[in-house]
Amino acid sequence: MLFIFWPAILVFFIWHLLAFPASNGYNVTLIAMRRACLAGKTARGRYQFVLLFDTAEGVAFLLGFLISWEFAFAVLLYGNYVKTVQPLVYTIKNILLSVF
Repeated sequence: MLFIFWPAILVFFIWHLLAFPASNGYNVTLIAMRRACLAGKTARGRYQFVLLFDTAEGVAFLLGFLISWEFAFAVLLYGNYVKTVQPLVYTIKNILLSVF
């Protein structure tokens, strides 16, 4: 019975245990690194977390090919969107809030 549902279990594992935590942790780590640099502190230990999250996202992308190539590229697109567009929106929001 479990053999029938392995794609659904794998999709759940990829999204909820690899892709989502990797992208959210990546952004939180980068925001903390930026704040530390602005405060004049060093953020050496955070770089390892960024590498860990990138590795987790790479594993999610490769495991996505077990489902389909479309799913693998959906994981890749989601990771790139969260790393590029979301921090930009966060920065613009902070600029607008500080102006008004």
